[in-house]
Amino acid sequence: MLGFGKYKNWLGVWLLLCGVPLGLIAQQDQYEHLVGQIRTASRMQEHVEAITLGLDLVTYTTKSFTTSDQHLPASFLVTGDAYSAAGRYAEAESWYRRALAHHQRYHEPADPALAAIYRSLASNYLASGQPALSR
Repeated sequence: MLGFGKYKNWLGVWLLLCGVPLGLIAQQDQYEHLVGQIRTASRMQEHVEAITLGLDLVTYTTKSFTTSDQHLPASFLVTGDAYSAAGRYAEAESWYRRALAHHQRYHEPADPALAAIYRSLASNYLASGQPALSR
């Protein structure tokens, strides 16, 4: 995820001049805000809140980005992480598999994001007491 900090206004002007709509920057900001909230809630052991925010993230991402956008499988991954942190491993696996299927359909096999999905899926199997599936 990109963090533009103090240069966001200048970046917006430059992107607008290059023909990139400012709405894309607002979408990215909202996406990053929701991901940050999910991670904070998970760290604070507020699992119900993290899961609710994860579902909100998926809804927002589905409505705001194109089907082939990288944000969509990433939102599935983050939501799976929230479920896994809550000990709801079967539901987490479902979200990880959804991220994997989406990624395989729309993205290159060498994309590093694919490794993150496999890593989360394997960690989820280990945490749920299924080490044989984590290989």
